[in-house]
Amino acid sequence: PEIGEKTVEKEFKLEHGDIFVLYTDGLIEAANKNNELYDMKRLMTKVQEVGDQNVKEIEEAIVKDVFDFMYEQKDDITIIVVRKK
Repeated sequence: PEIGEKTVEKEFKLEHGDIFVLYTDGLIEAANKNNELYDMKRLMTKVQEVGDQNVKEIEEAIVKDVFDFMYEQKDDITIIVVRKK
């Protein structure tokens, strides 16, 4: 970490079928024409909608949803979707 940055460590257990989504802040801070953010609630809703699909399809659905929502990209967007088997 850079000087002044905080590192937080958390431990948790994933159960069979759980989905874990890692993303950069550019995803949930993507804004539409009204300057509304994509936000965590919208991301969670999308994951719930498409969670029965494979991880590649989940990732693609989230990225499509963000880009359909977003007016103009101002930050990087990185996403990784993992499912425990």
